[in-house]
Amino acid sequence: MRPSSNAYSSALEPSARGRGIVLASALLLTLLGWLPILTLPWPPGIRAALGAGWTVFGGLEYLAGFHAVRHVAAYSLHPDDGLVLRFTCGPDVAAELMPGTVVLGRVIWLRFRDSRGRVGAELIPGDPRRQADFRRALVLLRLASGRAYR
Repeated sequence: MRPSSNAYSSALEPSARGRGIVLASALLLTLLGWLPILTLPWPPGIRAALGAGWTVFGGLEYLAGFHAVRHVAAYSLHPDDGLVLRFTCGPDVAAELMPGTVVLGRVIWLRFRDSRGRVGAELIPGDPRRQADFRRALVLLRLASGRAYR
């Protein structure tokens, strides 16, 4: 029997502040995308069509990410099983970490693809000194990223 390290799993809860930052940055980046479009030396009708297309594409991208995370109550990280999404209603769903996951000292930018094919991102702030689950998550994510890129 293979020894398990699931006793060292951790659960991260999403924060309203983190989701607000993601929303604000999505809106800001969509608006900033208009700047290069407005400076193109093309007729106004073409620039307006490009801007509208950019806005629709940005909105659809945001909605897809929002639908991936809206009912997630917690992100459960297991050394052996990987990432599991725990929903407020319904069964848990397995997920894989994606490139672009960033682990800093007090913030985790978690990018994932669940088993249904939905891609999501979550900004999770925490304090590793006070939150043991956050500290374990930092270690587990750093170990997972080291395994993925070797």
